[in-house]
Amino acid sequence: MSNGKEFKHLNKAELLEVIYRLQVREKNLVEELHQWKRKANERYQKLEESGNIAQAALAIHDVFANAQRTADDYVAEIIRRVDQKEETADALLVRMQAIALGMRDFLGEVGLDSYQAQVQHILGEISQCMGPEAKDTTGETL
Repeated sequence: MSNGKEFKHLNKAELLEVIYRLQVREKNLVEELHQWKRKANERYQKLEESGNIAQAALAIHDVFANAQRTADDYVAEIIRRVDQKEETADALLVRMQAIALGMRDFLGEVGLDSYQAQVQHILGEISQCMGPEAKDTTGETL
């Protein structure tokens, strides 16, 4: 910094020239400062936009990840239910096969004619117990 002694020997025109040069230099520095501020603002805006884009991308990623988890859970539930239905169907099939084998063995032992005769005999006894107006499930008198 100057203390002003170097300007004492200058005449008025020279001082005006120094002042003019300083004003031009100040104007140029102010203009350069404004350019740097504009560049800084542009970069800041780009960074902000990049941040917004990155946030949007993360949000979209989260939405798709949640949708995928929901779809996976749904498929797993469907598979579980199908497996459960298959197990139930398999168990029913085994029970029906056992009943059919039992009926076949029973009919093989007593014979179909004997079985039908036993059923008629039982229906006759039921009819006697219920009276003359007893009817079977088809509505016929026993």
